[in-house]
Amino acid sequence: MATFSKLAGIALALFMAPSAHAEPGYEDREVRRLSWPELQRFENDREFRRYLRDVRSIQNRKRRAEISPPPTLVNSEIVVAMTQDVPPEECIDPDLCPEEEAGSVVVTGSRMQSQPATTAVSAESITNTQKVGVDEGDIVKRIGDYFLVLQDGRLFAVNFRTMTLTDRIDVYRKDEDGDPIGADWYDEMLVHNDQIIVTAYSYEDDASELSVFRLDQASGQMEPRGVFLISSDDYYDIDNYATRIAGDNLIIHTPYQATDLASRENRPHIRRWIPGEDFDEAVSRGKRVLDAEDIVKPVFGVAAPYVHTISVCPLGDVGAGKLDCDSTAFVGSELAEMFVSTNAVYLWTSAAEYEDFYSNDYCKTGVARAESKLVPPGAVYRLAHRSQDPEVLSVRGVPHDQFSMDETDGRFRMLLAWARTDCDDDEIPTELALLEEGTRAFGAKWFAPQDSRFEPIPTAEGHSIQNRFVGPWLVYGGRANWGGRPPYYRRGEDETEAVLLKSDLIVVNVSEPSKNFSLDMGHQLTRLEALGLNAIATGYRDNSGLIVSHLDLSGVPQFSDHLALPDRFESESRSHAFNATLSTDGSGMLGLPTVLRRDRANRFPWYSDQSDISFMSVAPDGALGSLGALGGEPADNIETADDYACEVSCIDWYGNARPFFVEGRIFGLMGTDLVEAQLQEGAIVEKTRVDLTASPR
Repeated sequence: MATFSKLAGIALALFMAPSAHAEPGYEDREVRRLSWPELQRFENDREFRRYLRDVRSIQNRKRRAEISPPPTLVNSEIVVAMTQDVPPEECIDPDLCPEEEAGSVVVTGSRMQSQPATTAVSAESITNTQKVGVDEGDIVKRIGDYFLVLQDGRLFAVNFRTMTLTDRIDVYRKDEDGDPIGADWYDEMLVHNDQIIVTAYSYEDDASELSVFRLDQASGQMEPRGVFLISSDDYYDIDNYATRIAGDNLIIHTPYQATDLASRENRPHIRRWIPGEDFDEAVSRGKRVLDAEDIVKPVFGVAAPYVHTISVCPLGDVGAGKLDCDSTAFVGSELAEMFVSTNAVYLWTSAAEYEDFYSNDYCKTGVARAESKLVPPGAVYRLAHRSQDPEVLSVRGVPHDQFSMDETDGRFRMLLAWARTDCDDDEIPTELALLEEGTRAFGAKWFAPQDSRFEPIPTAEGHSIQNRFVGPWLVYGGRANWGGRPPYYRRGEDETEAVLLKSDLIVVNVSEPSKNFSLDMGHQLTRLEALGLNAIATGYRDNSGLIVSHLDLSGVPQFSDHLALPDRFESESRSHAFNATLSTDGSGMLGLPTVLRRDRANRFPWYSDQSDISFMSVAPDGALGSLGALGGEPADNIETADDYACEVSCIDWYGNARPFFVEGRIFGLMGTDLVEAQLQEGAIVEKTRVDLTASPR
């Protein structure tokens, strides 16, 4: 499950080949009846279980239809061939079968008691986040005079004033023999005041694991404060993150298959881990974070429902060993995407499943905007930080990732992919639509989406999209290939053959979508990032190296400069791998992980040896200049401490290289090396290197 979810974004972005699935499940008449357009919660367990029983009944009917042969005409009469008996429908709770009708209640307030979120961004933030003021999990953070690095399932503390390693501590749990247990991947770290929160996933416990530490800023030592487990089917994503911090609240998205929640015992719990305690004891001691009364009923029919839970956990008592979370959950398909602004949490989900996008009927129809009723319906739920009332907005189509949503100045904007005109032709681009409405358009009722609310915008080449909302603009283009692997890695391609590649970048005025621009980049698109109120695009024209382009959005959109980095190739795909620092006049410096071309350079987007970091200057007019690369030798040439070995989380799913800038100083994390650099005669040079595998001082 977790592995699939890591790759789910790839599957969706590439639009897998059509399957034999005929009718989309959400079009089934019985499925559509299991919907409540007006936001309502399940009144109690009885009502929730009855809903699950109805879902199971429909699923069983479909299974019987699949194994039964079609009717045969004999003398103009229908004769149904007999098949083996099918077991009767499973009653989820025998004590409730049959049961009396239960009423429903309109949502007038959420049980989620979130604290108001502040809009001020921490001056210590060193993460390239989507929204200023909302922190996202990453592998390097700052608290005071210290950098905290998450690597190999361990935390490292480095005093950047003195560039000394002050502490190293294992995040992963251990059994009585000292062997690692629990989570398999440790990918996300957040900081709040002097607390460090590491999010992981444990297959063994079927839970998201939250490990809390406290940094003593006087000594640089870290102290464990507790490990908490929140039941979860999964949380990983190829680009998005499971956690955010807004104000003093930790926000977590956890999905569950709805039918798994029939029993109260299977409902998600949050519990503090105690060494030596067995699973049953721990669960009995845990506190449920989700009851039936917390679940909002589906606003449209869903054939295979999931329950997507948004938990808000105040961080004030975490240091005292307490983590209490208030949760609100929404029913939709497995498809979901979370975006968090300084004002609210947004969760998109769809009525459609993955296979509904690739069904034969769906593809043969030749779906176009004029037939938008065939585009799967969806919903965006909004949970304002300062409100207890969930709201909903109806949509159609699929966002490509969290960057496809944005909230600015009281307006919600969203880029949606609609159907292709021919599912068998990978060269035909995806239809795209832009939605832009005031946040007051969210309400207590879901309405069938009207075509007039969606603005048609130019298509992009291919089906994988890079997109960013930058000020008043939406910028997007077709991504060349997942993770930006250079063109000479294409299967069957002769590396000696010159291959010239290029694509367009599209810029749309969100308020006036008809005012849009198609700009020839002169190269393919691999990465797209906001740079203040402008943007940076990277990609390849041929196999000679990376090209970095500066997009000026101050007037009529145009490229102000293109910079070639010969024999350099991007080594990471996540947005956090890029970082920049800008002065008020627009000048500054950029950093990006790269590698020199050495065969494959042992690189994959998420499975990586140590890489370099290329630095570039940007002038007020957008002119780019190369400052060279901060070197990280290949991992097998770097000497580590004799007693150091990675035990868990040894694949860098979320990358292992980051550039960042603090108080006019230049830093780079490359694997287990933390390096400070400086400029000398217009070139980047190493100043100090800290080996994280060495013994702390």
